[in-house]
Amino acid sequence: MVKAAPWPLPPRAARSHQGKIAFSDDGLRYVPEAGTAIDLYPDEMRVAQAVARPLSPYFYGTATGMMLALHGLLPIHGSAVEIGGRAVLLCGASGMGKSSFAAALIGHGARLIADDLTALSFDAAGAPCVLPGRTGMRLHRAAAANLGARTGALPPTDEPDGKLWFTPPRIGGRAAAPLDRILILCEDATRPLPRVLASLLVGQLFRRNLLLGLDARDSVYRMLRDLADRVPIARVEGIGGGVPAFLEAARTQWLTEI
Repeated sequence: MVKAAPWPLPPRAARSHQGKIAFSDDGLRYVPEAGTAIDLYPDEMRVAQAVARPLSPYFYGTATGMMLALHGLLPIHGSAVEIGGRAVLLCGASGMGKSSFAAALIGHGARLIADDLTALSFDAAGAPCVLPGRTGMRLHRAAAANLGARTGALPPTDEPDGKLWFTPPRIGGRAAAPLDRILILCEDATRPLPRVLASLLVGQLFRRNLLLGLDARDSVYRMLRDLADRVPIARVEGIGGGVPAFLEAARTQWLTEI
């Protein structure tokens, strides 16, 4: 639950600090910029602003990612799409083309699940699944061309950083999609995967350094191990290979539905 709180927020005891975040025994306080403070607790988020204004993307990034972790979910820096009833998660370092390739898959019939910040969970049987994220995705103009005609019912709107906000077809409701596979976008897809796959997934955590500052560190590592044991993981050449090469590799290796 997200609540608006009066400015300023009352003092809150902290046991440690990292950058703009102060960790407490019951959550954390995040001060992304002057005049804005966000308190996170296991059951709610309180947002206080000296001057009321639209929340910047940091709210949907760092604050939301930390809140997901406090709720026992696994926040991943990646984009996810649904194909044939199952989810494909695209991870990788910034600039590798996660959103671009997600848009390309959507342009060829997939549906959006989440963009940039993806929340993973496990169902009652212990199978990994992906929860629906925001209702749209932020894309540079060149990447937006990958959507083709599937840009969404709402006209694109400008974002403060020069990207455009699109609302392409997405999965409906709040139902999670079973996770079919994880693709790690990288510069050299021929490199062998590490012997311990969970170590590769640590690098895909959303705001990893901050996330591991929470008391949830042990549960995060446990979920990563379970994820690596249950879901196929592969390296795929990132943005350098271009969209046609990515789609051809997808069709050759695993993509049959679109």
